[in-house]
Amino acid sequence: MNRRVGRPPQAPPLWLWPIVVGFVATVFAVTLDDYLGEAVTSREANDHAHRMRIAEFALQRADHPRTLHVIALGDSSLRNALFFGHEMEQYSLANGGPELRFLRITHPRAKLNEFLALFDAILAAKPDLLVIQAWLLPDRMTEKRRLRHLSYQAGEIPSFGISRKQHREQLLHHRKTLQHQAWIVDRVIAKLGSWIGYETGLGRRFADRQRRYACYPAYRDDQLSAREGAHPASGEFAVDPTAAATIDLLVEQAAAAGIRLVFVDIPVASPIAELPGIRRKDMMQRDFFASHSGNPTFDHWIFDRTIPDADFCDWIHLARQGRSIFSSWFVERLQRVAAEAEAG
Repeated sequence: MNRRVGRPPQAPPLWLWPIVVGFVATVFAVTLDDYLGEAVTSREANDHAHRMRIAEFALQRADHPRTLHVIALGDSSLRNALFFGHEMEQYSLANGGPELRFLRITHPRAKLNEFLALFDAILAAKPDLLVIQAWLLPDRMTEKRRLRHLSYQAGEIPSFGISRKQHREQLLHHRKTLQHQAWIVDRVIAKLGSWIGYETGLGRRFADRQRRYACYPAYRDDQLSAREGAHPASGEFAVDPTAAATIDLLVEQAAAAGIRLVFVDIPVASPIAELPGIRRKDMMQRDFFASHSGNPTFDHWIFDRTIPDADFCDWIHLARQGRSIFSSWFVERLQRVAAEAEAG
């Protein structure tokens, strides 16, 4: 009996492997950028990654001139208080808010100096609204942080040690590359969103898992002790003069670029909010922001609703229901901004 012997399986041609690896890497990088854009290993790489995201945001702004474009900066509290970019855009439309293009950039335990290397790119992107978490404003800082502020005030990009003019030249040189990348990223994210689903299924579970990595009720006592130690009930509280000079400069630059600058309070649970040191710090910041109240392009948004303590993970980070309450209030404020812009 003759048995027919088939051809043995053939390995894929060698030229196919780079294509497969490149595709997988692109999908992984885009997914990671959409959901975990804040997590990069080093400061230099972090700043560069965020600059690329801001450049892509700027290109999208040109394609959607009637949309409200918002960039938000903050620490992990803001990360838990507001949805991701695509989720925030969908949440706004679903809750009577304006059509958004929303970019959120956060660093854990950040202060203002963490974002100084991004301000030049943000100003060039010309968002309608630049939202900065109020607690980023320091009352004291290390010498290293002070040097970063002084570098920014001197017209340099602190993280790179180059002038703003040099960086603009580099951006212009790479503009075509950025445009091509933005085109690809837009379409890959749209395709992934339709496959996974932003609001249900794997996409939601994956996003929630990553968003809640700092959300542990067991840390409540630790957070309370840490805040008590960092904000004693006695002693002088004043905004650091070097940081104040940076804010003054940023207010001028934002106004010149036609950008509305907003500092926003992120709520904390009552055990933290009622600490004498925290109250004094909040009053210090409000007094400082009030000094800019005469500027029509500057604002300080004070959260005026109540979130139950049970809707906080660890007294500092909002849980799911708390995030919904804050995001609803935030969208209402954005709607007012959009209405004012349309009327004016």
